[in-house]
Amino acid sequence: MKKFNKQYIILVVAFGLYLFLTLSSEEQTNWNAHFKSDSKDPYGTKALMELLKDPDMKMAIEPSRKTVYELYGQNMESRKLLIVGGRLKLDKESINAIYNQAELGNTIVLAAENFDQSLKDTLGFKVDYSFSNIEIKEFTKSKELNIEIDTISIELNDHAGLFPAFEINNTFYDYDTLNAKTIATCEDGSAIFIKKEIGLGAIYLLSTPKILGNISLLSGDNHFFINEILKELPEGDYIRTEYYTLGRLGHSSTFRVLLERDGLREATQLLLLIILIYLIFEVKREQRAIPTFVPPKNETMQFVDTLGQLYFSQGDNRNILIKRKRYLLDHIKSKYQINLNKENIEEELNLLSFRSGIEEEKIKKLFISLDREIKHSMTEGGFIKVNELIDDFYSKEI
Repeated sequence: MKKFNKQYIILVVAFGLYLFLTLSSEEQTNWNAHFKSDSKDPYGTKALMELLKDPDMKMAIEPSRKTVYELYGQNMESRKLLIVGGRLKLDKESINAIYNQAELGNTIVLAAENFDQSLKDTLGFKVDYSFSNIEIKEFTKSKELNIEIDTISIELNDHAGLFPAFEINNTFYDYDTLNAKTIATCEDGSAIFIKKEIGLGAIYLLSTPKILGNISLLSGDNHFFINEILKELPEGDYIRTEYYTLGRLGHSSTFRVLLERDGLREATQLLLLIILIYLIFEVKREQRAIPTFVPPKNETMQFVDTLGQLYFSQGDNRNILIKRKRYLLDHIKSKYQINLNKENIEEELNLLSFRSGIEEEKIKKLFISLDREIKHSMTEGGFIKVNELIDDFYSKEI
């Protein structure tokens, strides 16, 4: 089993410590303008949804995560539509569906800071954008400085709402006043809430959706002003689709749930970073131990010696010399490419002398003595002498 290195232990401990500190720390406020209907964040719209449930409003809201085109393709002609978001980008089919439903007498409410150009061209209006880099969360961090925030008053039906000036950035202009009614304006007369009459119905446009957020609606007496805005809308059943801010329902996953929650999001990111670091340093192929290569032993001489011992024990010197001669000729043929198995070998002996580095006379003496002992083996001395000549050849050859 592979030894568990201490660096892995350090990584695990660091991850656990980070997770503990993150989960035990104070929950951070989400200041993003997401307009989620069930969120209590500053720019969530849970307070708005609760206000719409008031029996006096006589409005029923059903949440949805489908496109406008999908909704109006499911026989909801009697249902009014509400969309609240930062940027509203509708496809051509959805814009046509909205327009057709308005002509048939339906009501559509669109609240957004940025309307798609196609929608503006279709409904005939323009938006004056004055962007601001100031965010209200910067003031909440500096309460001890006692900073006063500039506000803008918006009036409707003898009720006024006070909102941060840097959040009332967008106003309507250049729209057909014959077919459009201005409902709410800023102090300078700039329209932020208008009603565009189309056929038997109408499309309501709000250029400052942040006033519908929790932080604005619950600030001071702003809820009275928002209540007046809602009273301008026809009573009845509404569908609020959040497709254009949250996407289609069903896209959520376990991983997405982890990323949506503070603490778990940072812990998941750290875990992925640790895995990436591990892969970078460990994914390279580990080299296996290379065994020591032992070249095959040349056991020819050992075999000859064993064979010689066999014949020597039998006292058959002639057979021993025949075998030795045969192995000697095979050795010369394989190493020097010289064949001595013929009658006239004068030229071959000269070539063998040149290639082996042994004097030609010594080679001739070896083969003459070897052939004589094979044919007329007389004494042990002659047998030993021939073996010494053969061994001498092996030891002195190049």
